[in-house]
Amino acid sequence: MTPTALALPIPHIRSAMAALCLLAASACPAQSPAPLPPTGAAVEFSDELFRLDTVGLTLMLPSDVSAQSTTVGSKSGVQIQPREPSWIVNIQTPKTANPDTTTAQAVDEIATQIMRDSGIARAIDPATGKPRLDPATGKAEIVGYNGEIIEPRKTILINGLPAERVYIKVPGEREGFVVRGFTVFKTTPSQFVTFELISPEAGFARARSIYETFVGTATFEDPSRIGADRAAAVTAGLKVFERVGEAELREVIEQVPERWERFYRPAATGADSDATELGYRRLRFSVGTRASLGATGHAGSRDPGFVAQLDARYLDGARVVEGKLVAGRVVDSRSVYFMSFDRADEAWTVQNAVRAGTPSGKSQPKVFTETGGRTGRSMFVSIAGPGTPGRDVRPVFQGDGYVSRFESLLLPEILIRAGVQANLGFYTYQSSAETIKLRRDLLEQPSEMLGAWRLTTRLNEDKPAQVSVYNDKGKLVKTELADGTLWEPIELDRLVSLWRSKGLPMD
Repeated sequence: MTPTALALPIPHIRSAMAALCLLAASACPAQSPAPLPPTGAAVEFSDELFRLDTVGLTLMLPSDVSAQSTTVGSKSGVQIQPREPSWIVNIQTPKTANPDTTTAQAVDEIATQIMRDSGIARAIDPATGKPRLDPATGKAEIVGYNGEIIEPRKTILINGLPAERVYIKVPGEREGFVVRGFTVFKTTPSQFVTFELISPEAGFARARSIYETFVGTATFEDPSRIGADRAAAVTAGLKVFERVGEAELREVIEQVPERWERFYRPAATGADSDATELGYRRLRFSVGTRASLGATGHAGSRDPGFVAQLDARYLDGARVVEGKLVAGRVVDSRSVYFMSFDRADEAWTVQNAVRAGTPSGKSQPKVFTETGGRTGRSMFVSIAGPGTPGRDVRPVFQGDGYVSRFESLLLPEILIRAGVQANLGFYTYQSSAETIKLRRDLLEQPSEMLGAWRLTTRLNEDKPAQVSVYNDKGKLVKTELADGTLWEPIELDRLVSLWRSKGLPMD
């Protein structure tokens, strides 16, 4: 077996994206505590939980794997694979029309089909080395299948939910044998969730240990709770966008064509001169074409649609002496997002230049890029950076209610225009996590705020909330993050004056 190579996120990209997550209005990887792994597991887990909301699945994954969407025929699922390709785990979510079908029956059916597919084993005459003939029929004598069940189906209990597991050895496509393991859950009368391990026989022992360890972290939410909470928020979000079309989006961007924002940590004195400057950004919205993406948008470059451009700078522990960067890093980001008028297609490009401080103050920036595109529910993202091979990812769509990257930048204005005071949920692609996550927004107009709006946002469900205040005309007043840092609108002249007075790099 020769698995398709899938690489891990590049560490430098990951750290740069984490630094820029606030600047680019995307989410950082979750830092909340994860469920405890099985006792004795020799596997290092990622802090980021994997979720598949369509079946209520939450799963801890090893830190050196990538989860990708995959399609085989008309069936879609998730494929998990380590950076050094040595095994694959496929997650499928088949349904049955017969609610009486048991998990054991489902696994037996899978095992029977795999054994049949492994081919028929014929008896060999030791004297001649040729197939032995059946005296009654004169044909080669069949003694079984080429496949072998190396561990019969058995019932196991994972986090209170019963499952059935089996391991089968079959001939490989080229040479040697491959082991396929199946762990199957039945989460509702009609819903199954299957985890399939595929590993060369030589590496099976190690692959099995990893597979059983992380599958052992699987939990499934009660479908009724999913429907009452997360699905309700997504449904509310979908209703908002039922009233948002091309004309409405044109009106929104006419109201906020461009703005500058300052990112800083306030001082105890309250004076701007004592505050710690952390970054700034400029956002621009317009009607344009895919050509705004540059070379990335060459195909179909005349396609009309909406365009958002974001330019940002972030000071990551930067220290400047006599105009020279001598410590920390300066991270510059330039992003362009395109969305077709009908919302069916989008494309984007993100470029991050990371410049580290040196004693001389001179260093060459390292440039990392991300380009992506989506048609309907099919998304493809390509990531590249210096010193490491590029890689492609296919994010998993976890449910309905997806909003494009362009729309996610305008989402507060869209919600305030709709005036819906409710808990809302939207799925968005988030660069720092390299996947699609559920974003939560709560819009309120408290009586004590005299017509102003308060928007509480969790960029993903594992991230602390940030609170934004908008005036009665829907203009941003400030956004406060969980750590007390602030984003505030600012005039360009004032921003330049402030940074220059503090000797901060503006080049």
